[in-house]
Amino acid sequence: MKIQQVPDRAYPTKTPFWLEPQFVAAVVLLLFAGRLWVAMDTDLVADEGYYTLWSLFPGPGYLDHPPGIAWAIAFGRWLLGDSSLGVRAAALLSPLLISAALYRTGVILFDAAVAGLAVLWYNLTLGVSLSLLATPDMPSTLFWMMAVWAVAEFIRSRDANWWLLVGLMAGLGVLGKYTNLFLGLGLVLFILASRGRLRWLTLWQLWAGGLIALLVMSPNLWWNAQHGWATLVFQGRRIVDTIYASDLQRNYFDLIGGQALFLGPVTLLFFLGGTAAWLFRVKHPDRHLLALPVLSGLPAVLYFLYHASHSHVEANWLLPLWPMMALAAAWVVIRAIPRVRAIRHLGPAALYGQTLFGLFVVGFLQWVVLAHPPEFAHLDRTRDMRGWTEARAELDAMAEEHGARWLGVVDNYGIVGLLASYGHFARSDLPVLGIGNGWRYGFLPPLDPAALDSPGLLIVWEGSAGHPLQPPALFQKIEDLGTVERRFGGEAVARYSVLKVGAPTPKFLAALRR
Repeated sequence: MKIQQVPDRAYPTKTPFWLEPQFVAAVVLLLFAGRLWVAMDTDLVADEGYYTLWSLFPGPGYLDHPPGIAWAIAFGRWLLGDSSLGVRAAALLSPLLISAALYRTGVILFDAAVAGLAVLWYNLTLGVSLSLLATPDMPSTLFWMMAVWAVAEFIRSRDANWWLLVGLMAGLGVLGKYTNLFLGLGLVLFILASRGRLRWLTLWQLWAGGLIALLVMSPNLWWNAQHGWATLVFQGRRIVDTIYASDLQRNYFDLIGGQALFLGPVTLLFFLGGTAAWLFRVKHPDRHLLALPVLSGLPAVLYFLYHASHSHVEANWLLPLWPMMALAAAWVVIRAIPRVRAIRHLGPAALYGQTLFGLFVVGFLQWVVLAHPPEFAHLDRTRDMRGWTEARAELDAMAEEHGARWLGVVDNYGIVGLLASYGHFARSDLPVLGIGNGWRYGFLPPLDPAALDSPGLLIVWEGSAGHPLQPPALFQKIEDLGTVERRFGGEAVARYSVLKVGAPTPKFLAALRR
């Protein structure tokens, strides 16, 4: 079957030399080097510790998210060892792969200048600066971009086998985060929006790609079916969540302001301009090529606009859309604005304005986390990403001294994950018990009843004073052993009270149920 090829759209465009591929690649690699240094120099954050605990017991499903991030962390640990760098290996490499796929997609659909600007603007965002952290956003964004790139390759080559790769990437994306289900809707919308593309429905590879996506997702679907659809219910509740329900203005301010800050105000503005140009059929020789970057993410955009009508939208929830948002914005600046005489001056202003804004914000952030200037300590998140190795070693020594056979934390999955992860890194066999919310820990092996009959160390974190599960209700024997600190140089960044506990009550045993 004959599929219409992308026409030759080359026409003169004046772009700065720094949009040449070699300069863009140099910036991408320089930013990568900064993230690499921070990744090696810091300990994990709470969510990373929790996901690392998942990776110690790889499986097809967990409560909070699909298993993609656990598998990615397990791969990184196998590749680079048990360390923060091993945990973050896949997260560090992901922006490089996304940038390569984004550049190739931009070249296929438009030209090298648009592709270069899209890659540059995407990398000069706060979201990518924080992408060294191993979270579910990593596989979600990576495989979303890879699926869109595979569609672009099909458009270029007319080789229908690319749809098999689309299905594989789309399925892996859903295993990262259920947000990627919106990509499937976007690709269906992309196909149905054009009579020419409707003919693609006769390609068996397109349907086979959909089947591959379902097969890739099937282990997690099976796990959910065996566990009362736990992850789907946990994530699906956000659809009807009522956080900030009475403050509609705050929700939309946070949505728009968060995207403007983390993606960039000019990028956001011109993405909206590119979306409007496609939706309202603005006359332009290659306006129709915006269909892929616009429609692939449109269902997700519409959903998040709806979500903000009744609840809060976190800035990172839109991360998988950012590469295509950057591409649509770059098209407006490079190829659309220069054709409109009345606003032609806006093109260079936007081109340099957003780039300088991104360089300043990202450069300032990297300077703060690398140099640790005291006057900006409140902006330096890495100050709190310290001391877990030493804290776990101190707790192990205290446990040995006092005959304790386990560590326990009341209702803080982040501290549970961090203590368990750094204990594993140190090859300690002292288990960490999450007390309360036992449904989070169903993937762990059964507890040893003999260990529970022995004394343990209860780590009391700041903020737990008002929790319903207080030590006197959980144990009949309690001895205060002092505090353990996490330190950044000479500064104590966190303190934890340590109690030797024994003679557990029925309430304690109930709080451990998984």
